[in-house]
Amino acid sequence: MYQTFTALERPDLYEAFQQPSHPLSQIWPAYMGGTSSKIKYWHLLPVFPETARFQIMVVVPDSSDGTGEGVRIVARANAIPFHRPVSDSHDLAPLPDGGMDEALQLGMELHLNRNSSGAPQPEANTLSALSIAVDPAWRNKGIAGLLVKALRQAAADAGLWGLVVPARPTLKHRYPDVGMAEYVQWTSDGGSDAPCLGAGSRDSPFDPWLRRHVQLGARMVKIAPRSMTVEADAETWTRWLGADPFAQAVREASGRQVDESGQEVFLVGIPQGLVKLRYWPSTGIARYVEPNVWMEYDELRA
Repeated sequence: MYQTFTALERPDLYEAFQQPSHPLSQIWPAYMGGTSSKIKYWHLLPVFPETARFQIMVVVPDSSDGTGEGVRIVARANAIPFHRPVSDSHDLAPLPDGGMDEALQLGMELHLNRNSSGAPQPEANTLSALSIAVDPAWRNKGIAGLLVKALRQAAADAGLWGLVVPARPTLKHRYPDVGMAEYVQWTSDGGSDAPCLGAGSRDSPFDPWLRRHVQLGARMVKIAPRSMTVEADAETWTRWLGADPFAQAVREASGRQVDESGQEVFLVGIPQGLVKLRYWPSTGIARYVEPNVWMEYDELRA
């Protein structure tokens, strides 16, 4: 029933789901496209054959999709190979604290420098997922697992050593005041929507997305404290969010703090935010720094 294609194989299909009206274009909040690395590099992922092969789509037959191809794109995964330094003892360096942003930057700069510079460049040895998204109407059908399997196979076919995923925990937005280090310790008893705070199996994280990765063979490696950083003025944030969250926060003095430099800063909750937005009224600037969780697959051929 399901077929997978890469942007290298079907650039026409990849272009189709870039349309704002496509369900896959509406999954993530608008502000998540505002990181500096995404602005600079994301549009290049399908451009080069060496990176387009890692942009994977899942399609199903559907004559009503409007693509003219008789298929519907129901999921996609974006990924990029990057170089992970290796010590003299053949140990891989720790995964970057910058998570998705840093993996995208490292991978794309490695590719661009190889094509534009005569200087020797290190070889990519690790594939990092950047985003895995499934149309809400097609969730809970095993498609996310299919995408992970496709990424593992793509990494193996390219001769890479492993697949890593800066996972964005599905339910963390419900607990924006809970630190990620605490959140990842929560476990599930399998029969409740509430986390187990002091018991449960370490192999069964509370968060369903982290738990799914564990079930698929990944291990939780570390937290990426700065996986996505978005900084913009209040006007831009208001446009992204569809409402102004700052005036009320300042007026009510809710979430008011003083930062390291002595400036007044407000913590503001935002839709789908894993943590709260920090807003400095003195400058009109707000910054969102999202932590993710590095998951690593050592075995590539599932």
